[in-house]
Amino acid sequence: DTVVNLVGKTISSQLRNIDLIGYNPSHTFTVITAPAFHVEGEQVAVRLCQTISQLAVDDLPQLVLNCGVSAYRPEDRPASLLARAEQALARARLRGSGCVESDGANESDLLL
Repeated sequence: DTVVNLVGKTISSQLRNIDLIGYNPSHTFTVITAPAFHVEGEQVAVRLCQTISQLAVDDLPQLVLNCGVSAYRPEDRPASLLARAEQALARARLRGSGCVESDGANESDLLL
């Protein structure tokens, strides 16, 4: 619980006041940003991974964060948007520690 709280607070400190963060039963954090271009979302995810990797918690090994980034599409429903983010996260986890994967949206797509 201490690590989850620390990671959550650290992520929150890197976001804007208008962005949202949540912790899911699947032991993952979900971050919803105010509309931004997809490339900006990827940049936020990379910054979060770097910030988390710099945290030190007692005798624990280095913390890592993998991120899946998904952008809102006009035909989206919340479930489809989150499903693409989860698929991107699964690809990031397969690549290794501290990776960011995207749903392949166009730069003009809005990140949500």
